[in-house]
Amino acid sequence: ASSLDTELLLAKEAVHKMVDEGAKVLVDGGMMSIDEIVAVKKELNSADRELANVEHDKAAKAYRGIEARLSGLFDVLANKDEAERLSMELLDLLQEYARFKELVTAPYVEAVNLSDKGLDLLNEERYSDARSIFEEGISQAKDVKSVANDLLDASLKQAENAMDALQWSEARSALNKVIEYRPEDLEAKRLAGQLNAIESLRPVLEKARDALDAGNYRKAINIYADLSEKYPDIEFIARKLEAANDAYRIARVKPLVDKAEKEFEAGNYQKSLELLTEASELAPEDQSIGKAIIAVQERIRQEIIEEKLDLAYKFYEGFQWLEARNLYSEVLELDPGNEEAEKGSVETSKRLTEEIKFNAAMEQAKSFYKGWRFPKALSYFNQAVANMPEHRELSSTQHAMRMDLERQSKAVQVTLESDKRTWVSVLGILPPELLREKTLEMYPDVYTIKGQRNGYKDVIIE
Repeated sequence: ASSLDTELLLAKEAVHKMVDEGAKVLVDGGMMSIDEIVAVKKELNSADRELANVEHDKAAKAYRGIEARLSGLFDVLANKDEAERLSMELLDLLQEYARFKELVTAPYVEAVNLSDKGLDLLNEERYSDARSIFEEGISQAKDVKSVANDLLDASLKQAENAMDALQWSEARSALNKVIEYRPEDLEAKRLAGQLNAIESLRPVLEKARDALDAGNYRKAINIYADLSEKYPDIEFIARKLEAANDAYRIARVKPLVDKAEKEFEAGNYQKSLELLTEASELAPEDQSIGKAIIAVQERIRQEIIEEKLDLAYKFYEGFQWLEARNLYSEVLELDPGNEEAEKGSVETSKRLTEEIKFNAAMEQAKSFYKGWRFPKALSYFNQAVANMPEHRELSSTQHAMRMDLERQSKAVQVTLESDKRTWVSVLGILPPELLREKTLEMYPDVYTIKGQRNGYKDVIIE
């Protein structure tokens, strides 16, 4: 019972508020008269008494009835207000787009008819239907502007095409049509200004056009370039110059570029570069060709680097250290920081140093061996063997020299004879001594023997 009382009290409060706040709105909106409002308030007072007398069912029914009736009136009023607002919006649009009615007659007339129909429904107090008709009319009116703008945009494009074809009257007619219906159109005004500026240049422009039609692209380009220099503010001329360059590129340059691309894909980089260079000479202002040339040159450089690295590795495998190192150095000149070349250069330099040391020591050993200087020959021979690269082996001649040096490394006895009045010495072996006979143990080598006696010339013998 307590819950029911609360619901009824809330319903009572809501209905009272609806009547108090909505009475004036409904009267002003023509939905109810003052007498009808008074009658509703009497019904409300009656419901309040039934609630006070604990006639809950009767009170609830009365409150719901009042609420439903007023809510319906509010809905009708809302539809009426919205329909009237939409009516004014449609009329404003029709007035705004009246300038297009001759251009797009059918859509405009349809929008007017919808406005009239909506007003009739509004007078018949069929507010919901009127609202729908006005919404349809607004959509139709907006289509008027959209269709008109599409037509005028087409006229603008037509004017531009006519100007490109040097058809001045057609261009002027199309521009006038756009300016008539869309006087605020800045693009139309710009094109009109361009047209005014170029009309006096018609003979020169016709020469350029004829040259272009005849395939004499360079002549057309030169004419447009001269005009562009004289009249830098005329965009039309700049556009014609750009179009002429494009035509020239398509006719003369593009085939070369396309062929260069195919040669590049086939791996014929040098041929591709030649074709691109020819294309660049024909169109030096084309930056895309310049970029393509740089890309091909880079690919050629990479190919050269790869070839040199492959050959250097073959030389390395063949123990041709100097040739390999030279190639690795050439790669580093082309590509500083190339990891493979840096490692190869270090390794071949190391191997080459070993080779140089080995050869130098072996040459010294050979020289001393031929001069019978066996100890020194053996020392250099051992030094050469100590620095001999891993891949090297002694030749048959070097091996024979080694065997002989081993034999010559054994001491032998040498007997010196004199008159015991002469001072005899062996440099580095025997200090000056008077002797008749003396046996020395010596290693095979070249020695200097010296004899000295007062009153006689010194004798020196190797």
